[in-house]
Amino acid sequence: MRASVALLVYALTMATLGGAWLRRVHWPERAPRLGVLAWQALSWSILAAVTLAGLVLAVPVSTVGGDLAAVLDACAMLLRQQYSTPGGVTAGVVGLVLTLGVTSRVALVLAQSFWAARNARVHQHRRLGLVARVDTVLGVARSRPLRLCGLLPPRRAARSSGCDNGGTCRARRSPGRCGPRA
Repeated sequence: MRASVALLVYALTMATLGGAWLRRVHWPERAPRLGVLAWQALSWSILAAVTLAGLVLAVPVSTVGGDLAAVLDACAMLLRQQYSTPGGVTAGVVGLVLTLGVTSRVALVLAQSFWAARNARVHQHRRLGLVARVDTVLGVARSRPLRLCGLLPPRRAARSSGCDNGGTCRARRSPGRCGPRA
């Protein structure tokens, strides 16, 4: 129980004092990558402390001995001892709910962030594809000057749709897949 309290105190201290300190210092302005790394390290350490505090509440911690049989016996004894009282069961359930809740919420937020970044990237490439110029000599899209000075990776350069305003393909002069996609 002391370990879970210590982990929660650490997480609360880092969330309040660590965040305030990182907002107050000026070195991240001079080294932004290091600043981002410091924020991420702080965030992940808080998340790990809360998750481990939940696990410590759910599963009791014992001292590790040199013999595997003694460790397993001590673990079984501690599990019986903790879950024999209603307070131990409540602490275990709270720890399990805390651990699963925090972990699932972080996974959901990460998945949503990755999905939003992917959609923004796709929409940016589509918009840049609308302004790509068609080379009159070769008849192909020349989007290299329109890559916004290297903001887009060269492997995913913008492409011209090859359509006029009516949705007709210039190369085939027939309506087809050239129009705007829904």
